[in-house]
Amino acid sequence: LDSFHQAGNKPQLAIALALLAVFFDRAEQPQVAASLYGATTHQPAAYTMVGDLPVVVAHLRAVLGDTVFNQCAATGAAMEPSDVVAYARDHIRTARTGSTAPS
Repeated sequence: LDSFHQAGNKPQLAIALALLAVFFDRAEQPQVAASLYGATTHQPAAYTMVGDLPVVVAHLRAVLGDTVFNQCAATGAAMEPSDVVAYARDHIRTARTGSTAPS
């Protein structure tokens, strides 16, 4: 994440975030997954390069409902790249340690 961000490689950053969205969906953290997905929406390559993403998006909509999914995705889409990288890193750290998720 940091390397793609520092290099300004937005398409690869979006793909990495999309893969994280798939992971967090599978880890039963749908709001995190939906927010990360939202951050990828400016880069259409993420949707086509991550084969599971369409299925994950449909699952997230079903789990969260359209209103909450859209709110989370909009929050992610509004994040600056540095903010979404920090958000992702915080949630990765939380997933690794099993501690309480950051707000």
